[in-house]
Amino acid sequence: FFFQAEDGIRDFCLSRGLGDVYKRQVQRLSTELHDIYPQSHNYDYHETIIKPLKSLKELAQFRGDDLLNVSTVPLRNSKRRIQQSRVLICHDMMNGYKEDNYVYGVKTKHEHFYRFNYWQCVESFIYFSHERVTIPPAGYTNLAHQMGVKMLGTFITEWELGEKENLLLLNGDVDEGSELVNKGKYFYADKLVEICKYYKFDGYLLNFEASVESVQQLVQWVKYFTDKMHEEIPGSIVIWYDSIVLDGKVRWQSALNEQNKIFYGISDIFFTDYKWNDERIQSSVQNAEGLHIEKLYNGIDVFGRGAYAGGKFNLYKGFQKCKDLQTSIAIFGNAWSYEENDGKSSRDKFMMNDLKLWRGKQLEMIGNNSGLIKNNFQWTTELNQGTGWQFVNEDGMQVSVASFDWCKRCLLITKEYLVQEHQVDLKSATGKLIFTLQVKGTPPKNEDIWVATIECFNAQKQVILSIDSFLQE
Repeated sequence: FFFQAEDGIRDFCLSRGLGDVYKRQVQRLSTELHDIYPQSHNYDYHETIIKPLKSLKELAQFRGDDLLNVSTVPLRNSKRRIQQSRVLICHDMMNGYKEDNYVYGVKTKHEHFYRFNYWQCVESFIYFSHERVTIPPAGYTNLAHQMGVKMLGTFITEWELGEKENLLLLNGDVDEGSELVNKGKYFYADKLVEICKYYKFDGYLLNFEASVESVQQLVQWVKYFTDKMHEEIPGSIVIWYDSIVLDGKVRWQSALNEQNKIFYGISDIFFTDYKWNDERIQSSVQNAEGLHIEKLYNGIDVFGRGAYAGGKFNLYKGFQKCKDLQTSIAIFGNAWSYEENDGKSSRDKFMMNDLKLWRGKQLEMIGNNSGLIKNNFQWTTELNQGTGWQFVNEDGMQVSVASFDWCKRCLLITKEYLVQEHQVDLKSATGKLIFTLQVKGTPPKNEDIWVATIECFNAQKQVILSIDSFLQE
């Protein structure tokens, strides 16, 4: 049984026979619009969207007059347990900018949209598209920041056009129609920093998938850009994707080696391509010796395109391999659980896919080892390692209070639990478990956003039923 709530007030959840009551009060994600923007502005909030920049020309013309799409939530200090193996998400969902790019909601009625459920497992989240500069939607940045997760955009060059724009980028040439005007070789690096500061996200994935004429020139550019990001935005991250090699060509190595090692030292994270195997990951570890191995993130494509163990529901195998060797993990295409395997058909099917994807064969959280099967007949908090929760007695009942935090608590009910904790006679029992849920608010804001989910598993620990309160009237 799961209970999760957000952006709310004081909630009360009682599960009959379990004796637990939940309350919490959560800080609002943003201030009311009329407190931020002049009323003379005639915004159509439901039509306002965030847009990527499609070319270097658009990057050069960026002016910063897009207030509605600026993040309003500062990055909170995460108290999650930092492990040797860290996890980042590269969120590539149908080229991005779907329902999530509407700043204040969409008018179209749809049974369910994709949502990312496992913030507690990751340190960084890349919003990805195949446009030149991907700017994360403010809603994603706000939520990530509330969870203590860094939100990153993407800079990408691809194909023939990418080669031409790489030349402009490294020379600092700006296309002004009839002529090229040189603005200095780090002009575009400075513009990317400006955008990151303006929208208040936390860094970039650099994805050069088009050849360059001079690797040395690219190395100088990346080093300048990384240093400038750190100087202007303390704590920011620059990620290098394994693509360009020493001759300036695109040849994915799926490993850290002498062909790409030069970029390891001038970026914060090195993100390998997905086609690594046992031999390549071992060689990567050897090449990273003495160079902060936690910077080495082995890519896993959830769609399984050359990924270790085939990706998909075998994602946990790639996780385990990386953890065994103390490298970090970069997950690409996490929305596979929604896009494929019938995940779009209903919320409960998507939730079942996502649960199986992230818990793996043994239903243990592959990101942080806090699986349901370890909860020892107690309610456990999976999100943010339970920070913010306090336990008090109210009217003779045990109450758990989590203030200004996202709440997610879980209880595994097994036959042993029913017998030992509630003295249920299984031979004479009716076979029914009845759950009761109540939600109440604290003035002046009396409504809340919450979800209660019941998942049922068979003896092989496979999900056979998922009931989600979002589906109920």
